[in-house]
Amino acid sequence: MNAIHGIYHNGMIELSERPSLTKPVEVLVIFPEQQKIVKKVGGLCKDAVIDYDAMEDELRQLSQQTAAHILREMDGEYE
Repeated sequence: MNAIHGIYHNGMIELSERPSLTKPVEVLVIFPEQQKIVKKVGGLCKDAVIDYDAMEDELRQLSQQTAAHILREMDGEYE
């Protein structure tokens, strides 16, 4: 299977390079998921500033701690 980048607009797909195929073939077109954007935050948090980078760092650190804990548990350190 080969992949070629393209741009979809007005029902047509414009490929960024010419494929090496010369006869018609079946293709699979995959569109990226649309990202959901928070348009309005209400309630008690409506004026809150969200630091997404700090949140991502915290989640990464928690994931690493969880993985380390599971590995220690598997090695029998908690028995």
